[in-house]
Amino acid sequence: MNFKNNKGFGLLEVVVATAIISISLYALTAVSQIAFRVISENVIEAQAEFLSEEGIEVARSMRDLSWSTHLATTAAQAVFYPEFNAVSSEWYLSLTSTGAIDGIFERTLIVENVYRDSTSQDIVPATSTGAVLDPKTKLITSQVEWGGGASLEIKTYITDLFGN
Repeated sequence: MNFKNNKGFGLLEVVVATAIISISLYALTAVSQIAFRVISENVIEAQAEFLSEEGIEVARSMRDLSWSTHLATTAAQAVFYPEFNAVSSEWYLSLTSTGAIDGIFERTLIVENVYRDSTSQDIVPATSTGAVLDPKTKLITSQVEWGGGASLEIKTYITDLFGN
């Protein structure tokens, strides 16, 4: 075998192997950074979903305590901030925000009047012909905003289930 023509071939193999390993490590680092960013975003979205659901539960809790006191008299389409009173262990709706939840999230509740068709009793827009205000039903919108304008919103209807 003639080794005189193979000078530097071992060095070339080392350089190629080093390049392949370096590129693989760079790609692995980039993929893990993307994965951590996606996980972080998903955690924030999950927290926002829980806070929005909690907003709906706040409205249900207030309904259960007293529809006439807490929801029947709310200004239609006003933006409220749900706050918890630790002394009375009850939720209430405030017109002013006390600050971001966990320094990240801003949660609001909007309580809207509901109108029904006078004939079919279906829910219709207020401007529909034959629309009549249903004082025993409200449309609740729970919205959570965070970051650079990201938001999540859940809407549901609640009724004066207990006649209170």
